[in-house]
Amino acid sequence: MTRYGWLFVAFWPLAAMGQAPAPGSGPASAPDALAIIKAEAESARDSFHNAIRELRKETFDAGVKAASEARRVRQLSLMDRALTLARLHPGDSEGLAAATWVVTETALAGVHDVGGRDDAAYRLLADNPVLDDTAMVPAIFLADDLVPRCPEAENFLRSVISRSRNRELVTLARCELGFYLAEMARMHDRLGAPISGPALTKELNEVRLDRCRAIDAPKLRTEAEALLEQVVREDAELGLNVGQPAAGELYRIRNLNIGQPAPELIGEDIDGAPFWLSEFRGKVVVLSFWTTSSDPQRGKDLLAAMKGRPFALVGVNGDAEDDRAKVQEFIAKEGITWRSFWAGGPDGKIPRKWGVRSWPTAYVIDAAGIIRDDQVGEKVDPEALRPLIQAAE
Repeated sequence: MTRYGWLFVAFWPLAAMGQAPAPGSGPASAPDALAIIKAEAESARDSFHNAIRELRKETFDAGVKAASEARRVRQLSLMDRALTLARLHPGDSEGLAAATWVVTETALAGVHDVGGRDDAAYRLLADNPVLDDTAMVPAIFLADDLVPRCPEAENFLRSVISRSRNRELVTLARCELGFYLAEMARMHDRLGAPISGPALTKELNEVRLDRCRAIDAPKLRTEAEALLEQVVREDAELGLNVGQPAAGELYRIRNLNIGQPAPELIGEDIDGAPFWLSEFRGKVVVLSFWTTSSDPQRGKDLLAAMKGRPFALVGVNGDAEDDRAKVQEFIAKEGITWRSFWAGGPDGKIPRKWGVRSWPTAYVIDAAGIIRDDQVGEKVDPEALRPLIQAAE
């Protein structure tokens, strides 16, 4: 996942804030208390992974479920402690860091059902009287990953834009708000998509589904465009390295919505031969942005299910520019039969233009060349594609 590369660059200066304190007597200070919470969270992760490694095959599924629930309960308890710490230290770096940790734990640690704790953290951040502290940077960057379950993230970003005196933070928040609004518009569109629609209906509760259904997608896209255009202009002066992702997102907003014709994609394949996406017009296409860390078996299974039907799996490989030979070896070893565009790295021309920030990502394009779905992840259910396939036959 290249989505977080710029996050960790921005986050690096803050890394020393959460180091575990040296043993000693007396109550922990706020920084020490947060460091203790972080250390306990790391210990819980280690315990979870150790428990998984020790499971036997015959009890694996039940064991994973039990270990996951135990880890989740522990993490929620730690989040509650961090939120209490944030409430005890409103407006200072310790409180900001504690609330930000809850956000990062939710977004990066695989804890998705947190009972509104992520919203509570963003509410605490937005309510701070001063929003100039760089301790908030991770919370800014992670906001659009919490669409649509965390509406307070939008309020937080708007608060930073309107009240922060830190120009860099304002530009970062403006960029993420553009991403957030664009993703909300896509969530609305995905409800009617063949793969994403059923998945979202299953994943989201009724409150979140109603929120997605009520979205005015064109209005959000218009605001997102204006925000991101401003980010591109400001980044030319500030040098925050967000101008390029913002430009990619602008292209995505304008050209890659569900229901729009897929733009022509011209390049070369892994072996250097010329390659056009339009070669597959007349077939249903899954355009998969992948790397060698992806699972090729999913593609094999999809092709097997669609054998003899008007269907094509087309890849865009995002491995590093110097790893072309490694990718060729991987394709040969794994028996990958479908062609892929060579992107020349995750920030290459194709993924940059298409606004790809998460790997893998897949687009579903019908036989007439219209985008019918887009999703983050590798799993594409063949059954969901059958109506499109039947229409092409």
